Amino acid sequence: MSISQSSAASASANIGKVLQHCPVCRSDYLQTHMQVIDQQDGVDLMHCLCHTCESSLLAVVSKTELGVSIIAILTDLTYDDSLRLIGTDPVSEDDLLAMHHMLTHKQEQLFHYLTIE
Repeated sequence: MSISQSSAASASANIGKVLQHCPVCRSDYLQTHMQVIDQQDGVDLMHCLCHTCESSLLAVVSKTELGVSIIAILTDLTYDDSLRLIGTDPVSEDDLLAMHHMLTHKQEQLFHYLTIE
């Protein structure tokens, strides 16, 4: 994942034209708080941080001949969290079932595991 600075700046400028205000507090986003996480085939994954309320937004920005399309979601992920999670395996159904089993049947073991330093 190598993103050039000019490419990242271009993506930030594109999203800044469309996504101008924080959906939580309506403050204007600062360009410096809009960072590219990943770019593939004309689609940018961006992290936006509101300088006022500190809420974060992940946005998928797609550029086509018809214009710019953005799908965004509020998140508690930081920019660094987002970078760290790119390319990791998704949670599988088996992972989810194993966690449910642990929470319902092995609470003592889970508590012991979580309190080990």
